[in-house]
Amino acid sequence: MSFPNTNGDFGRYDQPDWNEKKQDIPDWEANITLGIDDVRMFHSLLKYYHEGWPGYPARPPEEQEFAIRMRNLFFAMIQDHSFHK
Repeated sequence: MSFPNTNGDFGRYDQPDWNEKKQDIPDWEANITLGIDDVRMFHSLLKYYHEGWPGYPARPPEEQEFAIRMRNLFFAMIQDHSFHK
């Protein structure tokens, strides 16, 4: 994944080329163990990020879609914890 030069355009962050074909590595994955307090913190962080998302073209639309999916995933974890408490 390459990071383009912004050429002094400080309205944009250095970011990967979202149109570049992703090279998936099928053998690789990562796992993380979080307590419920950490899950709540990540959910809050993602919610705050989504509310203040600067929009396209400052950030790629795929980034917002990913943030929404992750926020919903963390919300589902919170609900699952509440249900099984």
